[in-house]
Amino acid sequence: DYAKAGFRLLPSRAGRNRSSAFITLLYALFVIPVGMLPWVFGVVGEVAMGTAVVLGLVMVIPALRLFRSMEIADARRLMFASFLYLPIVQLAYVLDKA
Repeated sequence: DYAKAGFRLLPSRAGRNRSSAFITLLYALFVIPVGMLPWVFGVVGEVAMGTAVVLGLVMVIPALRLFRSMEIADARRLMFASFLYLPIVQLAYVLDKA
């Protein structure tokens, strides 16, 4: 169990509440400009940057839904979106080197 080992799974110490959902939404929004940084520094091309932006927006949608609804189903959708984001964006970075 993560709690027994001292790991927190939510960003707020208060647990599952609107504050955690808001912080999660902010993190999802932050993914978009951070995903563009390799393009800004000339490490990847425009296709990889576009992929990172589009998938970043795909992360924001379930994060916004979670913030509005506070439903576990929306949290799961965000989790699965995050499972897709990282490998696809990393693959785009590798395939579209500048």
